[in-house]
Amino acid sequence: MIGQLRETNSPRPGMTRLPMRGGDHGPLIRPRASGLIQPLPLWVWIVAFAGALWGGMSIYPLLTAACCLSLPIMASLLFIKGESPILLACCAMQWLQVVALVFYADVYSTPLEKVIDFPELERATWLSLGGIMVLAVGMRSALDSVGRGAVIAAKMENKLEKIPLGRLFVIWLIAFVLASSVMAIAWKFGSLRQFATPIGTIKWVFFYLLAYRVLVRDEGYRFLLTAVLLEFLSGFTGYFGSFKEGIMMLLIVVVGLPRGMNLRIRGLALAFITLGFFASLFWSVIKVDYRNYLQHQWRQKGGATTMDKLEVIRMLISRMDAQKMEEGFKSTVARVSYIGFFGSVLSHVPAAESHSDGELWLGAVTHVLTPRILFPDKKVLDDSARARRFTGMRLAGMESGTSIGIGYMAESYADFGSLGMYLPICALGLLMGSIYRVCCRNKNSTLLGVAIGTAILFANVLSFEASNVKIIGSLVTLSLAYWAMNSFFGTSLMRWLMKE
Repeated sequence: MIGQLRETNSPRPGMTRLPMRGGDHGPLIRPRASGLIQPLPLWVWIVAFAGALWGGMSIYPLLTAACCLSLPIMASLLFIKGESPILLACCAMQWLQVVALVFYADVYSTPLEKVIDFPELERATWLSLGGIMVLAVGMRSALDSVGRGAVIAAKMENKLEKIPLGRLFVIWLIAFVLASSVMAIAWKFGSLRQFATPIGTIKWVFFYLLAYRVLVRDEGYRFLLTAVLLEFLSGFTGYFGSFKEGIMMLLIVVVGLPRGMNLRIRGLALAFITLGFFASLFWSVIKVDYRNYLQHQWRQKGGATTMDKLEVIRMLISRMDAQKMEEGFKSTVARVSYIGFFGSVLSHVPAAESHSDGELWLGAVTHVLTPRILFPDKKVLDDSARARRFTGMRLAGMESGTSIGIGYMAESYADFGSLGMYLPICALGLLMGSIYRVCCRNKNSTLLGVAIGTAILFANVLSFEASNVKIIGSLVTLSLAYWAMNSFFGTSLMRWLMKE
């Protein structure tokens, strides 16, 4: 194992031995400076170019080719073997939100505007792909050029076998119950959400540690399966259907393993990918009826039991047929894709509404730097009001308990136009990459630091539809909260986990 290299081992050419510092003691090997582009397996490029060739026969040949080739290009920037691929995951999930509609239109030979009723969808897709590429470049620019990959993996694996799985599972379970309880209370009292978010995401720190411990040491799969299934059932029986999060975090850990996946890990990943795909189809079909049931039970009885929820879900799924499955697939594509509002912004700005010349991004930064606890009169931002202004559409807002945003990509265009929009997006990538880089330097434990960095950025893994205010606010709030928690409790936590 990389983390068990002996002092007597000779370093390979171009590598030097580097002592670990802080909480990670023992020798490791540091590679020479890595370039901007990282090598990818040949099959990745074969699949990408095959998709591009297929796209050449579609109704959007150039756009489809760009969609197919952009993902491996981003991976070559951000995928560094042995590290958490959370930065790549943030870009890849936004990429999926952009390209899903294009692939659907290609398969069914249907114009984009006939799949979802929004204008300027092709142009919105091109600009969004460019924005995600710029985001990836910003992230990569923030990372160190040396000491990556094998070094991070070695530090993460150091003393990994000394962390008891049972103890790690128990602390994840406590964090899971605490996060679920706190977030449920926060949704009832909106003013508490800002303070509840760090507590609500802390479970992902321990989920990452648990998954990494199980998969690297290839033992204790019952703990990991229990954690993933509990996350899945909790989300699927909830109001918002957040059942994909546990599966996504598991895949992030799997992709970032320092060595190749064995047959058991491949099977585990494939099984949960399949579960997530079909669960998304089912949820798209049943969510309206299921939410009506939950609202009725809340009014009548103050809520429903988990068993009652599962029974209703089973009954709703049993009513599905081939036609509903097809409708569910189209609904899933429409729900995943979030370029419609961007298209509406393109058709409305500057034709009917002038560019805001930095107002939105300046407002986002100002909003974050003036916490409500110190500025009680701070204006409450209404995403729907911003959406109405820049799309010209009639949308429900705070007056009806609804918030509809156009997404930070569209906000960047509304501020600076089709070229200037990439400047704040690049800055956002630099911020996200810097947060991950700083977390990796955790003095208590590199493993804990990577888990914290992954949890912070995981909160924004589906951020394409989020406003710049929410993204910046989340990154800053979580970073400060985890910095404080790590400073006061990081050393004690690692000692407790390793029985020191």
